[in-house]
Amino acid sequence: LSDGLLSFRWVNVIDSFEMPVRVRVGPGRFEWIHPTPHWKFVEANLEDGSRLEVDPGFYVESRSAHPD
Repeated sequence: LSDGLLSFRWVNVIDSFEMPVRVRVGPGRFEWIHPTPHWKFVEANLEDGSRLEVDPGFYVESRSAHPD
């Protein structure tokens, strides 16, 4: 997340892989994102003091990365 813009993608998947992921964007507030193997970008206005977190019900790893 940088300057209100969230960038995300899947890595180590085939090009046709599709699986939406639920992320926490505030206390008790979740939204769905739809990653692909290619970078995608969406506006993300997190509530004060909130961190973006992947719903722990999804067996995925998230990390900070920046598109080139």
